[in-house]
Amino acid sequence: MNKSRVLMIDDDEVFLSAYKKVLQKEYNVFTALNTTRGFRLIQDIKPHILLLDISIRNEREGLEVLPLIKQKFKDLSVIMVTNWDSFSMSEEAVRKGADYFFIKSRDLEELKFYIKDILQFKQQSESETFPIAQSQAMKEVLRMARAVARTDMPVTIYGETGVGKEVIARYIHGHSHRRHHIFKAVNSAAIPDTLLESELFGFEKGAFTGAYKIKKGVIEQASGGTLFLDEIKDLSPRGQASLLRVLEQQELEHLGSVSSIQIDIRIVAASQAFLAERVEAGKFRSDLFFRLAGTEIYIPPLRERVEDLLALIHYFLRILGEKNRMKSEKRLTQSALLMLKNYHWPGNVRELYHTLENAVLFSKSKEIKASEIRLKYKQSPSIQLNYELARQAAWEKFEKEFLENALVKHEGNITKTAKAIGLSRQSLQKKIKQYGLDVNGTV
Repeated sequence: MNKSRVLMIDDDEVFLSAYKKVLQKEYNVFTALNTTRGFRLIQDIKPHILLLDISIRNEREGLEVLPLIKQKFKDLSVIMVTNWDSFSMSEEAVRKGADYFFIKSRDLEELKFYIKDILQFKQQSESETFPIAQSQAMKEVLRMARAVARTDMPVTIYGETGVGKEVIARYIHGHSHRRHHIFKAVNSAAIPDTLLESELFGFEKGAFTGAYKIKKGVIEQASGGTLFLDEIKDLSPRGQASLLRVLEQQELEHLGSVSSIQIDIRIVAASQAFLAERVEAGKFRSDLFFRLAGTEIYIPPLRERVEDLLALIHYFLRILGEKNRMKSEKRLTQSALLMLKNYHWPGNVRELYHTLENAVLFSKSKEIKASEIRLKYKQSPSIQLNYELARQAAWEKFEKEFLENALVKHEGNITKTAKAIGLSRQSLQKKIKQYGLDVNGTV
């Protein structure tokens, strides 16, 4: 999948160089030393996020052009960047359309958090899809999810990365009495300690520099609905203590306030590692563990449920065809299917989706061949599947070369070629499309 595009406009070359080096590990980063160049880049690359310096050329040029940028590029999210820790300036920036206000002297993790928060809000979650359950193991997962959904019992979902933990969390929410209220997903590991209190509990206007208005924290936002805490195992000790206090009292306080706010949330947590083991290792609070461990659901890895793999392949090819406005969905050749069935899928369902997405985009015909599939890791095939894969690949190589030679012999005339090799004209045309053959000459 293509990286999100981030544009930085700043006359500080040192800042641009240093921050680009860090951010380009996750994003496609573009830079401009002035607003004139920056405007051209906005039009050319259509960035998802703009980091705009307030004081370009030691003037307030950034703040002055911000309204123009927001007027012309309404969907562009802007983070204002400055060396000055000024409440009035941050308030003005937000009033003019900035999403966030970042001070350069602060921890870079704070800026990365702002970027991820904006992108998460922008994108439509693929987790909205109905879970695929053809295997007995996944049918049991859904049965447990439906049963626990009728209660307000806390749930912890376990499974490897990309296995579909958030999909099941949304499924629980959708089958509960809370389904008409918000489902709020939070990556526990992504919240830096410097922002922990404000992100979880919210804050009052003026509680700190940049607090330009009252903001609800994620816990308060989820009140009445479901709060999904992804990778709860990575929540910092400070975060664990704060969360425990809220769960025990069912109330919280904004930063800068002494008034308590009653909340009503259902917690669904997720983790790759079992929390009981983290407790034994002294890395997770036992009292918080027992607060969260109402019901535990384990999602098996994709490699252990081949029935779901086949169903997911069919489903993803269909939605990718619709997403890319294709007249008909693409199919896999037998060798390509065997290749996918034999792969160990360390990234599980998420990796499968991105693998098929790339194959659909870059395959040259309606049928995706094994050679057009890019897998992240090397195969570990069994002897049987190795033989089947080799046999199918050899047959496809032979058939393609045979048809090419026959078409050349008959100067690209499909009718004559079909008659000579004993195929119908329609069958030959399908084979030509399958192998992406270039037919020259009369038809």
